[in-house]
Amino acid sequence: MEKNVSINKYKTAKELKHDARVALEGNYSTPVIASLMIIVVQSVLNGTLRFNSYLVQNSKNLPWLTILFVGAVSLVSIVVSLVVYLLRIGVEYMSYKVAKGEKVTLGDAFYAYKNKPGRLLLIFLFYCLIMLVAFIPYIIMAVIGTFIYVTTDILAFFVIFLIVGAIITLAIAYFLLFRYSLVNFIYFDHPEMSAIELMKESARIMNGHKLRLFRIALSFIGIVMLSMLTCGIAALWLLPYQYVTYSYFYIELVHPGKLKPDWRPFISDAGEAITKKKISLEKY
Repeated sequence: MEKNVSINKYKTAKELKHDARVALEGNYSTPVIASLMIIVVQSVLNGTLRFNSYLVQNSKNLPWLTILFVGAVSLVSIVVSLVVYLLRIGVEYMSYKVAKGEKVTLGDAFYAYKNKPGRLLLIFLFYCLIMLVAFIPYIIMAVIGTFIYVTTDILAFFVIFLIVGAIITLAIAYFLLFRYSLVNFIYFDHPEMSAIELMKESARIMNGHKLRLFRIALSFIGIVMLSMLTCGIAALWLLPYQYVTYSYFYIELVHPGKLKPDWRPFISDAGEAITKKKISLEKY
């Protein structure tokens, strides 16, 4: 892979998002359909989780056969979670192809299923472990805060400890998740790599770039809130938009200079779009 270039040569979040919108012009339909598949499956998952929660809350009054059914529903929830995870990778793969100016098909949504998904499932388990590790400080601070509250009866101490624990947890989660945020893109470029190799390479590339990616992710807060207000309908367009933006982030880090300006959308200092033509990416 090419060496990283100076970060000051990279585009801002606004510029990357502009490039993503231009690249998606006329290419939204297939990624939107794939996003709809994710939302439908996610809805099934949410439904099973709610039903399972209801069964657990009433388990004392239910026969043992129903308790076994709770276990079965939990297993189904895990399976559906993995299905959603792999479908999201498929939409990310579609978006990466859009960023490169390649034609996408609905079959691309199942890319992860057809290309050694075992490695991706290992990475999924690793992500789950990251979240567990990140929550440890929060649990510790909650226990300490509870002990102090019980002994002193001062609620403020309990709240302060919870806030500090939450901040530490978010900081750890941010560092670890962003450190391995490019795993999927590296997987698309190098499907021969093992799970450990993918994570190591992502960590290497993201060295010094985690804060920049955080700023890009933060710039989507408005549209994410809009998506919530529309009961997830806006997410049909949000997912491809985000993933194409992140694709350009990855391309500029790993393949600097590979984007050939048949036309290259960019934004001037005044913030105006200078040109609108299709981006193409050389084969590598």
